[in-house]
Amino acid sequence: MNETLKNVALSAARVFVAPRGDVAELKKDLSNAKDIITACDTLITGGTAKRIGSVVDVKLTIGKGNDIEVKTDDKGTILKANTPEAKVSGSWYETLDFDAIKQFFDLKVVDVPAGSGVTKAYTIAGQKLTPRVIPECVVILQGMENDTNTPVNVYLTSSAFTGELVFSFVDYVRAGSLENSPFEFTANQGGGWLIKREKSE
Repeated sequence: MNETLKNVALSAARVFVAPRGDVAELKKDLSNAKDIITACDTLITGGTAKRIGSVVDVKLTIGKGNDIEVKTDDKGTILKANTPEAKVSGSWYETLDFDAIKQFFDLKVVDVPAGSGVTKAYTIAGQKLTPRVIPECVVILQGMENDTNTPVNVYLTSSAFTGELVFSFVDYVRAGSLENSPFEFTANQGGGWLIKREKSE
């Protein structure tokens, strides 16, 4: 592996989402970043975080947000400021995984028992379209094995689902492919993003 490729992201990632719960607010100097990463990783190992399965084109995008500029007649510009933005986006295929969707979307799921009630006959999922509080989420990108042997994880510490759920019903043979659904999570005000890069051996 040449020196240049050591700093190129060569791997795909698994995507996990969980309610923020007790994950602390990230401090500006990142002094509690280690504890936040530990708490987020525990959400995966403890089974709280659910995986958004069969993903493609996963990205962390950092933007500068909206600028403000204060100009004066005698001293020119005296202030330029902005609040950065962070988003995790991609597309996924397993859109009928209601357990995963419930982590970030106010989806109600009802299991209807069969006969005497020992087994499930079918499941109903849906939503009444009324005003509601948007769930606060933690999003974790867990880097998969790659040629550099330096796994990279990404953490969006406080975010909300800002995309759409698309349920596609197509003849995949006629279409020549399966349809997927885009997803997008945007960091909340006061949230943050972290990248954990393992030391290469």
